[in-house]
Amino acid sequence: MAPEQRFLEETSHLVSEDENLLAREAKDVRSSGQHFSCRGFSDYRAAALSLILLFGTLVSLLALLAHQALNCSSSEGWAARLVCDRRSSLRGADLSHPLLLEAQNDSGVDDVGSSAHDADSAFCNPEKPVTGSGWNSRAWDLEDGFKLVCEARNRVKDHWKIRFSTEDRNWCWVGIKDMCHHSIHRPQNWDVYRDEAFQQSLAPSSSDSPFDPLENPRLCDGTGGDVPSFSTPEEEEANTWFKKHVKVYVVSLGKSQGNPSEVSTRLLALGIEAIPVDGADMADSGMLEKAKAAGWVPKAFNFTAAQQVADGPQFKEGSMIDTLGSASAHFKAQDQIVKDSAPLGLVLEDDSYLIDGFVSNLWRIVTTELPCDWDILQLSARCPYGKCISQHLARIRPDGNEPDWRCHAGVNLGMSAMLYRRSSLPAVQELWKATSFNEKSPHCLDVDVALASISDRVGYYAIPNTQSLGIWVVNGSA
Repeated sequence: MAPEQRFLEETSHLVSEDENLLAREAKDVRSSGQHFSCRGFSDYRAAALSLILLFGTLVSLLALLAHQALNCSSSEGWAARLVCDRRSSLRGADLSHPLLLEAQNDSGVDDVGSSAHDADSAFCNPEKPVTGSGWNSRAWDLEDGFKLVCEARNRVKDHWKIRFSTEDRNWCWVGIKDMCHHSIHRPQNWDVYRDEAFQQSLAPSSSDSPFDPLENPRLCDGTGGDVPSFSTPEEEEANTWFKKHVKVYVVSLGKSQGNPSEVSTRLLALGIEAIPVDGADMADSGMLEKAKAAGWVPKAFNFTAAQQVADGPQFKEGSMIDTLGSASAHFKAQDQIVKDSAPLGLVLEDDSYLIDGFVSNLWRIVTTELPCDWDILQLSARCPYGKCISQHLARIRPDGNEPDWRCHAGVNLGMSAMLYRRSSLPAVQELWKATSFNEKSPHCLDVDVALASISDRVGYYAIPNTQSLGIWVVNGSA
């Protein structure tokens, strides 16, 4: 039997389910006497493109197999294992991963000398190295064969419809991120998401194509352990520090504004005073004009134009009115921080919930782990992307796997608990607003997405939400 014929027979199960689905749909169309019309032309084009992608995938897999001379008994590559057994469970802990064995210093970043910020030990640890030069976006370098397979598996979904109209994305990374986005209420580290994506044939395993969304993952990606205990003197010192240096603001979003929130009730129980900040419900008549007059939204921002782009075929985002309201509310809270005198401002969304030990944990992280070049500390980052620099902290960086037009979206999500440094906030906010209120990039209107996209120009640190620190809980889930 010719190698090509044997390959096609051995790989038939890889696409049999999808082919059978298409065949059944085609049979249903014929049996009912229906024909493709102008209305169904887009589905026809999608099916055609899907078949083209599928054919390219098979050709690519054949090339990989021929190049590596692999067989089912000694398969070492992801594509080969997909051929041999789509449900393979060969992936184990890859302890020889070069990024894990790399010699690293305590922080994982370059020490370029003193920070431009005040190195007051009340606001940071002056002994922690600050981020070096060249801190920019980072992307996963993938082989072409993997790219083709991932595009077929992640771009073509839902009964052979093209899931996304554009092609310039890393589809293997899309598959892994989908695992994270589906796990908001059960946060796991990136190794778990990578394994889930691999088991579902959405991405190669880490041994086949090494890549860590958080570099130095053993340092902070889910390694925080239990909530630490504090002595009575430590708790007293933490409380004194918090009252002296931190002001707390609670942002009410949407229809919840003006009503007592869960976090406000909890803050009273913890003895923490908070300043309420009413949100901006953009469904209310005149609210957008009010937000522009107050400076929460730039006066030149054209929301109608932004919504038209969001509704277009490239994005299909739907209504952005709530996203605009959330952005306005957060910039409003930041303006209040700048006006007030406290050096640190903590902004909580009204669905956050702080548990016992919050003040002591925040004090310890800020004064012992946080480098002095920080501007923003995100207290719980979903799908964090960057580099671990201490046991509980990551330095965030832009996701180079996503293009600029998507605002590098999909990582470092969540604005429920944000700590700001008042001295640098005006400069940060100027850059942040210019990025967020961009009519041509609707994804940037999500303030967490916009912030992550400029993290190479902002001192942005975060606690991965896999950490078991007891910092905060949202809707009952860390």
